[in-house]
Amino acid sequence: MTASLMFDGKTVESHLAGMVAAVGPFPPDFISRVENPERIFTSDGFIKDQPRYKGFSLEGSLTGSPSRPEYESPLSEEERRDWLAFIRSMLKLDPRAKKTARKLLEHPWLQGEYAYP
Repeated sequence: MTASLMFDGKTVESHLAGMVAAVGPFPPDFISRVENPERIFTSDGFIKDQPRYKGFSLEGSLTGSPSRPEYESPLSEEERRDWLAFIRSMLKLDPRAKKTARKLLEHPWLQGEYAYP
């Protein structure tokens, strides 16, 4: 569904920084459960020594990128909105906040008119 890779994955830190760009900083209660969190995290939940991605968003990933400006999403505005809501319901940095597979199957994106038979 996207025009480019969301996370470059060259290092663990760069991968985590991409995740933060997509869904926001890590919550304090999550960081508190990490061993030696000061090695990786800043006090506000970002990743140490990593650039803060500016202008990146899940929405933007559906509409192309500077490296592929010709990309045009096959989704309508309504489909993009529903798809993004579905993806966001899965992309939670804290595993305890993630929905179960059963709950995800009930999401309108999978139950809606764009669901394949």
